[in-house]
Amino acid sequence: ARFEEAVGDFSRILALQPESAEVYYRRGLARHQLRQTEPAFSDLDECLNRTPEFADAVYVKGNIAASQGNVEQALALYQQTVEIAPNYAAAWYNRGNLLFNESKLEEAVECWTKALELHPNLFRAYNNRAAAYVKLKRFDEAVVDYEKALELSPGFARAWDNFAWLLATSDDPAIRDTTRAVFMAKKACELTNEKDWACLSTLAAAYAEAGDMEQAANWAKKSKDVAPEDQQAEMEKLVKTYEGQRLTKRNTSTATGNRPVQRQ
Repeated sequence: ARFEEAVGDFSRILALQPESAEVYYRRGLARHQLRQTEPAFSDLDECLNRTPEFADAVYVKGNIAASQGNVEQALALYQQTVEIAPNYAAAWYNRGNLLFNESKLEEAVECWTKALELHPNLFRAYNNRAAAYVKLKRFDEAVVDYEKALELSPGFARAWDNFAWLLATSDDPAIRDTTRAVFMAKKACELTNEKDWACLSTLAAAYAEAGDMEQAANWAKKSKDVAPEDQQAEMEKLVKTYEGQRLTKRNTSTATGNRPVQRQ
């Protein structure tokens, strides 16, 4: 990870071997790590000028475009990558992530499915595909994918959290299981050392859906304590809602129905 030194070494090599596509790629990769976007792009382009079918260079250009928020460019570059190298699982996976964020759910599912055909142990793809299935109301398939993600990576807090949310809030009685939701949300909080406001919020919601408003209010307060500024007002509102229902001994559904984009 001594990227500055690496750039210097690659530059010295290129002074001796200026036609080396591989070295331009490597220097571009190092510059990308240094967040030197334009020089990185330039190096990757030089690589591709010499070897147009250099799939890794196209893929890294896609990553750079995605990191800069240039979604359409990134999608095009990931598509170009898999056209050059159809078995490039990472490009399929990243393309699925961008399509999901653009609410192109069916296309995202297709990309993650392809990534999993190529890389069956890609647990994050199972988690992400499950989140898409939830939005598509394909709950049975979501459950299967969340369970597979946790089978492959028991320490993956995001899958515990997302799965807990589904079990706590699903309108499908065959899926809804508030007892299991509380257990899973607790596990997510343990894995994140009770520092992740979203996991804490999920646990609060799971307790609320299970009818324990006192615990719901307590965990909502903990979530508010560590939540980012743009979430403070929403968490304060939830705390008051849970406390109000505790005092009046009401138990209506209080969890928000719109889950944020799945966190990775």
